[in-house]
Parts: sequence; C-alpha cells; structure tokens
Amino acid sequence: MCRELAERLRERGPGALSTVELIGLALCDDDTPIEEALNVGAAVAKAVGNIRDMHQVSPTTLADLGFADSAKCARFLATVELGRRTCDRGRGLATEITGPADVAAMFEDLRTLKQEHFCVLLVDAKNRPIKRWTVHIGTLTMSVVGPREVFREAVREGACGIFAVHNHPSGDPTPSSEDYEVTGMLCEAGKVLDVPLIDHIIIGERDHTSLRSLGAIR
Repeated sequence: MCRELAERLRERGPGALSTVELIGLALCDDDTPIEEALNVGAAVAKAVGNIRDMHQVSPTTLADLGFADSAKCARFLATVELGRRTCDRGRGLATEITGPADVAAMFEDLRTLKQEHFCVLLVDAKNRPIKRWTVHIGTLTMSVVGPREVFREAVREGACGIFAVHNHPSGDPTPSSEDYEVTGMLCEAGKVLDVPLIDHIIIGERDHTSLRSLGAIR
C-alpha cells in the first residue's frame, strides 16, 4: 500500500524516496496499492521530462494523465510551488542586487520554459528583493502587460523599484521591437507612480540581456 511509502518517509526522511515515489505518494491515497502509486509517479515524471520543470505541471496536465480529484491535484501543485519558492530563497532573494547578472540568477528557472513568462521582481530602497511574481504567461504584447498589472503588487508592497524579467523560449535573448515598446511604456509609468523600472532583463537559454545596458532605460 501507498502508506508504506509514507512510513518510509517518516522513518528515513524524504531523501530516502525516489522522485517517482515522491510523486506517487503526493497524488495517491494511503490505501492505493504501491504498484499503482509508482505507475502514477512514473507517468507524471515522464510527462514532465525533467525534475527542474516540475513547476510547469498544470491542472490540465494532471487531468490529461487521468487525475480527476481536484483537491488532490491542488495539494500536489501547492507542494510543487512551495518547493519552487524554497529554491528561490536558496538562490538569494534576500541579497542586494548589484547588476543584471544577479537578477538573471534569480530567474534561472525561466531558461528552459516553452512559453514566455513575464515576471516582476520588487525591491526595497537598498535594492534587496521583496517579492517575485508572474504577471503573464504567453506572448508579450502591450495589451496584456500594462502598467496596472505590472505595478499593482509594487504599490501594494511599498516597493521602491521593480525589475521586469521575461524569457525568450527561442533561447535568444535579443530584444524584439515589442520588448522595447513595453520597456518604454513601463519606464514612463514607473516615473508617474514613483516606482522606477530599474531594468528589463530578457532571459535566454544560456545568456541574458539588459535593456538598460542597451540604453532603453534612462
């Protein structure tokens, strides 16, 4: 039964379980046969492909794999998100940002994503990160990434500045004309709100680009 996995976790710690066993334990009930739990774990692991991409699993992905229990899926997704946030803390979200490379290092998880993710990093007066959040997933356009969406959390959290960060699924961090337009719009909005756009970082597969360094932000 799946409770055997739970007992082993309690006795030896989570490190004693394989990735497949951990997934199966998270998605199955105590009375689920262990073979079934392992099959569940293997199916999800195969769909994800890489443990680093586990945070990309969506309710739709789980539904396609046959998991109809929304509460169980929600708990699993919550667990994955907690793990992602823990990793973010471990990468140094409490340290001072001294340049674009520091920001890029906090968004390593964007490098391999298949869709564009537009994120915002809020910082305090000493350029220390306060909060990271995702504004939009999908193609970046002026219509979907507006000042209201980007600066809402900044105003609420009392941020002293923001970094805009998004990835290019192609792997090439060269800015597009749309990237420049969005940057200009956010720069002007930040001046009005007194929450300046410090930089806009584009994450590629192996490198990153700072639009401030290209003169798009003054």
